[in-house]
Amino acid sequence: MNLIIKELKVFIILLILLSLLMHFSAWVSHPIEHFNTLDRSSLGLWHPIILTLILYIIIALIRWIISIFR
Repeated sequence: MNLIIKELKVFIILLILLSLLMHFSAWVSHPIEHFNTLDRSSLGLWHPIILTLILYIIIALIRWIISIFR
């Protein structure tokens, strides 16, 4: 259970970090409006979760490969 919570924290931190890096000016100037227009995004409503999941899987694979060689 602790592993699930730890990995969920990593995923949420990654989601926040990616959101801030990609849309910093929108989060600083008008964060509520930016969040509310997510459903009209050209990439789709779920694109932050999907893109974060893809990056999380890549990072998890790298962590797994490193742990094998230790």
